[in-house]
Amino acid sequence: MPKCSKCGAENVEGTPICRECGATLSQESGLESSTDVASDSSVDDARVIELVQAGKKIEAIKVYREIHGVGLAEAKDAVETLAAEHGIAAQGSGCAGVVLLAALGVVAGAWGLLG
Repeated sequence: MPKCSKCGAENVEGTPICRECGATLSQESGLESSTDVASDSSVDDARVIELVQAGKKIEAIKVYREIHGVGLAEAKDAVETLAAEHGIAAQGSGCAGVVLLAALGVVAGAWGLLG
C-alpha cells in the first residue's frame, strides 16, 4: 500500500488521491506527485465535494484551506458554493447544536446540577 508523502496515510494501490488529506498521489511511487497539489483543482474539488456529500463539511473546509491556502471564511464560502453547484443540500446552519446546549442547560439547572 503506497503511503502519502504529505500525511503518511496508507492508500489502496492505484488511488489517485490520498483518502486522508486529498493530496494527489503519484501512480509510479505511491507518493504525492511533485506537481503542486492545487494544480489540478478539479481533482481537489472532487475530494472536497466527496467530503461534503459524506456529511463532513468541517473536514471539507479544512481540506479546501490546506489545498488553496485561504482563510476560514473564504474556504467555508467556497465549500458552500461547490456544494450548491453540485446540488448537495446544506447540512443545517448549526442552530440545532445551540438549541441542544441551551436545553441541556435548562435541564441541568432544573436538576440542580449547575452552581
